[in-house]
Amino acid sequence: MRWIGPLFKNAGGWEAFVAFEQGKWFVDKDSPIEIGTGKSGVMLLPLLQKGYGENFEKQITILEKGLMSVGQDPKNALQFPFYVPVLTAYKHMPNWCDSAVNWLGDIHLSREHAMEIFDACHTLAISQSVRQTTIKYINKWSNERGFHFARP
Repeated sequence: MRWIGPLFKNAGGWEAFVAFEQGKWFVDKDSPIEIGTGKSGVMLLPLLQKGYGENFEKQITILEKGLMSVGQDPKNALQFPFYVPVLTAYKHMPNWCDSAVNWLGDIHLSREHAMEIFDACHTLAISQSVRQTTIKYINKWSNERGFHFARP
């Protein structure tokens, strides 16, 4: 694998290098994991935080430059599954939602992922301000696609 990055260095000193091979993204040079499986979402959570991953634009720049440096198409940077750490935050690590909510406008969501975020944001562990911002964004996103989510 040809590794790109690091996207960030976490508080423990681990550097998040990623690789793009055969249409799939991987993380962890030492024990590669396909992003979206295993603990990859938790490993990528710091990506969402200022001081570590910073923001979407910075990450796209790192990915584009990295892809070019290993002879791959920089347009593949836009295929990076940023939704994985966002979804992980909402579903399993609500203390990360204050950072994850800021990425909603930049990431590619499927209908399934949008519904999972919508459902997860209704838990009591997520702050009211994050919940309101999330619902507003997800409702706008779904209305633009001709449907809407509703809580029973």
